[in-house]
Amino acid sequence: PPPLTPPPLTSPKVFVGPRQYFVISDVGKGRIQWYAFLGLPPGSKARASNKEYLGGLFEGWSPAIHEALAKTTDDAIEQRDLYDRPPSVLKPWSRGCVTLLGDACHPMMPNLGQGGCQAMEDAYVLTNLLSELKSRKQIPRALSSYYYQRLPRTAAVQGLSRIASDFIINFFDTPARLVWGEGGLPKVEYPGLISFLVALWRPLLPLVFEVQFRYLYSFAPTTLKERGIELSQITYEERKRAKADAEAAWDEAKQGGQESVQRASFLAK
Repeated sequence: PPPLTPPPLTSPKVFVGPRQYFVISDVGKGRIQWYAFLGLPPGSKARASNKEYLGGLFEGWSPAIHEALAKTTDDAIEQRDLYDRPPSVLKPWSRGCVTLLGDACHPMMPNLGQGGCQAMEDAYVLTNLLSELKSRKQIPRALSSYYYQRLPRTAAVQGLSRIASDFIINFFDTPARLVWGEGGLPKVEYPGLISFLVALWRPLLPLVFEVQFRYLYSFAPTTLKERGIELSQITYEERKRAKADAEAAWDEAKQGGQESVQRASFLAK
């Protein structure tokens, strides 16, 4: 038989439907993590089995979803309600020599994966400002500058994250499509106003995503080039490391058999 080749690192798999969606992400070393996003009212956690509950909600969806659920123990599945809040336009993040960063001052929906990213950007800007100070008396002014530098971008990302969340949960459905029915007559499959709208704007989504992600990932430390470090080199080294980790995990799974394959999950300690 032909030799086995290690599975490539993959982009997140996103399965979207009316008022719910499921995300499966490769986190390296043969492990995955998954999320089920649901439009539920607050305080709706009382159920005997989260695993059975999700299995029923996603009945008829991709086998990949049910494989992820089957390999996850019920006690490892938790419901975590998500909340954001409007940008702090009228309320500063700092008091004296104390300040906030990340979700503490600009919590956002996780749909664009920007909570941690914005916290790191905050830390970078804050570090640069503080590194230029000559005395502790200058700290309050530096923290004020940090707030004004970061507020426009974090507010924009908060807004984009909320739009993405509301769009998926409230304004997404299976796209309507024209199929041939019995007797060779055309008929509309998945009729409905939202389904028609999704079918119309679906061709525009790649362009929307391109513009959106160009903005989200437009922030890069300018000092890298000053230090003779190219972003392309960092990207190359990171991909090389990730590939080596994936190949090592695949070799370990082959040696350990099916039991090792199932154990190599994001739940492994």
